[in-house]
Amino acid sequence: MMRIHAVMICIALAVFLCSFDWPLENSVVTGTFGEYRQDHFHAGLDLVGSQSAVASTAVGAYADRAVHVRSGADGEIVFAHDEGVSYSSVPVGLGSYVTLQTRDRMRFLYCHLAKRSVRIEPFTVAARDVIGFAGDTGYSGGIHLHLGVYKQDTQAFLNPLEVFPALSDTRLPVVSGIFAQKKGEILSLSDGRMIAEGEYTVFVRTHDVRENMHAWKYLPYEVSLDVNGTPAGKVVFDSITSQAGEAVMGQDRKKLYELFRDGELYSGTVTFSPVRIMQGEVVLTARVKDFAGNQAEYSLKFSVRSTL
Repeated sequence: MMRIHAVMICIALAVFLCSFDWPLENSVVTGTFGEYRQDHFHAGLDLVGSQSAVASTAVGAYADRAVHVRSGADGEIVFAHDEGVSYSSVPVGLGSYVTLQTRDRMRFLYCHLAKRSVRIEPFTVAARDVIGFAGDTGYSGGIHLHLGVYKQDTQAFLNPLEVFPALSDTRLPVVSGIFAQKKGEILSLSDGRMIAEGEYTVFVRTHDVRENMHAWKYLPYEVSLDVNGTPAGKVVFDSITSQAGEAVMGQDRKKLYELFRDGELYSGTVTFSPVRIMQGEVVLTARVKDFAGNQAEYSLKFSVRSTL
């Protein structure tokens, strides 16, 4: 029978080994690293912050709601762009943004800042210095901050959760189903079902949740699939690098279309392909973890017939 087993791992909050600071007071995650964004991976975190950080010196339309964005470390602002004020060939989706380079050559990108809240020329900053205000410039659905982390020596975008202090997260991810596709036919898998043996593309429908954002569905940090206890695939959303000019995810260097499919049917799914399912009794198990270590497990037992 179907079994949904969940294991909660409670991790005490601790300061990460580095001295990096979150850019917003009481940072709350609204978008996670690696999410499918139509034609690209989301290469950072989306954050909102406490209104107790409202800046009394903000100007213009943001005067009554601007939220300080603070430097994550000592370093230098090596590039800044102010939407509609400075002109260059930077991607318009980032809006107004600044790039901070730390002493160990990490680069932090602070994007969608409010117009006219950034200094254009390079300057030195200390950790916790105000470097702008959260805004909604560029491709943005509302006032928030996009935080990107780029490691120059490996030429990789890192999941910011890897390098910033731990955020509280005690809720389990959710696995709501598994379905498979073979030669265009979609099969909703369930306990006791009979299917034909062969190579399938398997889709795990899953999302993560956090206690402070009940309506949000987040991409988990890690998703894996086993067939009768044998690993059939695993993806960890920890880094994005480039391969032949195309963005790839994690150590297995998975391309966007290898992990996600477009269309409502595939919404909220992570893809594994090819998955070989052989004749006999089969237990298919999906395991999903968030960055805090909370894990959900979802298993199905069904029969597989020979095609001979």
